[in-house]
Amino acid sequence: MAGLRARKKAQSEARILNSALSIFRAKGFNDARMEQIAEKADLSIGTLYNYFLTKGDLLVAIVVLETEDTLTAGRAIVANPPADVAEALMALASVWYRHSFRLLDKPLWRHAFAMMIERPDAPSSIKFAKNDEDLRVQMADLIRALQARGHVRPDVDALDVGLSAFNLIDRTFMMFVTNDAMDSDQLTDLLSRQLAVTSIGLDAAPA
Repeated sequence: MAGLRARKKAQSEARILNSALSIFRAKGFNDARMEQIAEKADLSIGTLYNYFLTKGDLLVAIVVLETEDTLTAGRAIVANPPADVAEALMALASVWYRHSFRLLDKPLWRHAFAMMIERPDAPSSIKFAKNDEDLRVQMADLIRALQARGHVRPDVDALDVGLSAFNLIDRTFMMFVTNDAMDSDQLTDLLSRQLAVTSIGLDAAPA
């Protein structure tokens, strides 16, 4: 019985988030209303509030889904990275960026960041923070994978390098999200140049 309730709850949450995303895309975050989302999800407004207190919580919950999808996609790069260090870093970053915009556009990302800053203790914000930490770990895992293949010097601290690379990727992502004039080609060019600099000194010496 408990398992059935959990499945029904998960199904309801998925329906709510799909409905919210549809309304956000159609009307924009500011003009979206919880009543519209409840109607789209075929739920009462009271039931919707049992799941999410605000539309900001809904948006951040969608971001959580996006980051979970991003983490899953990144595992394939970690499992089989390019031999070139700069290419490997860029490959993982590119997967992250691509999946980060599978559901949300720039304006919705900006609203999501604002909501997380405003309500860092909200359940969805806490989940996002955990996923963000998992992305940092995934970058460190990539460095370890490159070390295991002999592509990165063994004396390099994977956690330190992973954190540095993640922070660079995260900062560039923020630049992209907050600049409507910046397109994806400019993002790729900027990040690839920065990661090329980051990779200097990481390459293992030739055997």
